[in-house]
Amino acid sequence: MKWILCAIALLALAAGCSAPSPDGAVEPTATATATPTAEPAPLVTEKILILDPALEGLAVTFEAVEAGRCAGTITVTYTLDNAKGWVGAPGERLDIMLTAFAYNVDRVPADFDPTSYQDVMDADIPYQSSRIALYRTVYPGRIEVGAPAGIDPLDINRPYNYGLVVRPAP
Repeated sequence: MKWILCAIALLALAAGCSAPSPDGAVEPTATATATPTAEPAPLVTEKILILDPALEGLAVTFEAVEAGRCAGTITVTYTLDNAKGWVGAPGERLDIMLTAFAYNVDRVPADFDPTSYQDVMDADIPYQSSRIALYRTVYPGRIEVGAPAGIDPLDINRPYNYGLVVRPAP
C-alpha cells in the first residue's frame, strides 16, 4: 500500500508545475536561466621561450608566478632537462646563461616580438639574468624578475607577457 501511495505522489510531482487557472487556461511556468557573465581577459597574454640553436635538444619548461619580494616583480621558475644528454658530451659542463623577462603589452610597440637576448636588452623591459652550470641532469631553478633602475616596473594588474632566454654563457 505504501508503494502505491509513493508512486501516486511521484506521478503528481512529475506531472509538472502548471496548473489551470480559474478560467481553464494553463499558465506557463517560469524557467530560470543563467545569465552569462563576461570573463576577465587573462593577464598573461603570451609565454615566450628563446632557446639558442646551440642548445637545441635541451628540454625547457617554465612558468611565472606573481610573487616577487617587491611590487612589480614576478618569479619565473624553470626546469632544464639534460638528463638524457641531449646537449654536450658525457661529463661535460655546460655554462648556461638564463635571462627571464616580462613586459606590459601596452608599454612596447605593437609589433614587438623578441627572438633573441639582444632584443630583450634593447627593449628597456624588466629582466634578470642568472648563470648556471649544467651537466647531464635535471636542473630546477628560479629567477625573480624586477625592473633595473631607469626602467618602468611591470604592472601585474595589466596584461603582460613573460619569457626566458636560454643561451650558452659568454
